[in-house]
Amino acid sequence: MAYRPRSALVVTTMLCSLLGACLGQDARDVELTLTEWDHGWLAVVEPDKQFSVTFRENPQYPDAAWVIAGIDPPTLEVLGFIHQGPGEVPEGDPTLPIAGFEIIGTQLGEATVSFEIVVGGRTVDRVEYEIGVVEDACEGDDGLAAPRCDRPHEEFWPHEISELDHGRTIDLTAGEVATVQLTANAVHPDAAWALAGADSAVVDVSQPRELATRTPGNWDTTDTAEPGSFLPRWEFLVTAAAPGTSLVRFEMRREGILIEFCELTFEVAE
Repeated sequence: MAYRPRSALVVTTMLCSLLGACLGQDARDVELTLTEWDHGWLAVVEPDKQFSVTFRENPQYPDAAWVIAGIDPPTLEVLGFIHQGPGEVPEGDPTLPIAGFEIIGTQLGEATVSFEIVVGGRTVDRVEYEIGVVEDACEGDDGLAAPRCDRPHEEFWPHEISELDHGRTIDLTAGEVATVQLTANAVHPDAAWALAGADSAVVDVSQPRELATRTPGNWDTTDTAEPGSFLPRWEFLVTAAAPGTSLVRFEMRREGILIEFCELTFEVAE
């Protein structure tokens, strides 16, 4: 398979490139970056230390922005908004725009921080974190922390093809198998992803398999025996059947209403 999915470090590097914050810095000095796949996690930072939260655009609502739904001003302060459009990244990086916020811990304490997309007065997507502002973020094993703390943050990212890859082309050879893992929407966590279309002469797409979720409140980053996601995920195996090109579309619906979709193009060579 010619295409390889990105890891947390790659997306973080993209973000740092956008902000100009990582030039000349050691990787251990890079700030903590949270994404939508970290929904439900505890993150720990020290007072006066910045961290970022970033989200991909929801393709179903391309003109709807992520906004802050709730934050605790005495503990946290928003410094600014981040946006990276599809034309501002190198070839081979995500095509979906990435947006987010720069936040700083202002005093010791704990806060719940939530973000959402609202369309027509209805919340259609949501992400929530627990943020602990502590004296030493590297002490203990609970919570995601900055890279200098050597916590296994990257292990909790989707390492297979995911909804972040919407719009991308994946090259396969006949007989090769690609794994697609799609994460639930936090507003509708029980709404499953399903195959909505594919050229069966080119690719064979398996029935979805629901993957296990992490136990709520288990923020021990050393416990890699449990999945990293607090939200359900659905796994599809895409087998290259014969040379050709197939658009594969996955959809998530609730009571007939389309919540999210993900489209991937598979090019199969002999």
